[in-house]
Amino acid sequence: MTFLRIGNHVEWVRSEKTVHTEMEIRLLLGRYDSRGFDVQACFSVGDNSVRCRTVLEDADALPSVPKTRKITAGRCFAFCAPFGTPEVALHGLVLLRRQAVTARLGIWHLKPEYSSLLAEPWKKLFTYARAGAFEMPDQNVEPDGAANGSQPIRSEKNPTSGAAGSRR
Repeated sequence: MTFLRIGNHVEWVRSEKTVHTEMEIRLLLGRYDSRGFDVQACFSVGDNSVRCRTVLEDADALPSVPKTRKITAGRCFAFCAPFGTPEVALHGLVLLRRQAVTARLGIWHLKPEYSSLLAEPWKKLFTYARAGAFEMPDQNVEPDGAANGSQPIRSEKNPTSGAAGSRR
């Protein structure tokens, strides 16, 4: 899953239910102006993406992205430091195949034993639709205990590794 937060507004999209041994995580900054300050940020985890428009302070400075990282299944991760005006925060979430079931038209949702651990709005977005948006007053995009009193989506001790990079 991919999350994009601007202030209280969170946009999200789920990937197709496809088994991957590796997933690309990408950030593309597409220029709207000749100087490179006004950009469209397109962020994807696997085969999904969210996008928005923002203005960079320095057209030559990319958002701060770790060269490599360990991504744990079932735990939300920040892709890079927030950037731009309005400020954009990018997050991702990788789930294990056995945590989901396929519904109509290939849309997946969490199995009840996992979704029952989540509070709203997280419970709804893991059980309905392919993409959407919601308002989150506390500005915490992570669907875990710190934000809403529930438990993280259990990874069953199977971490997923991935390399993070950015492209321009």
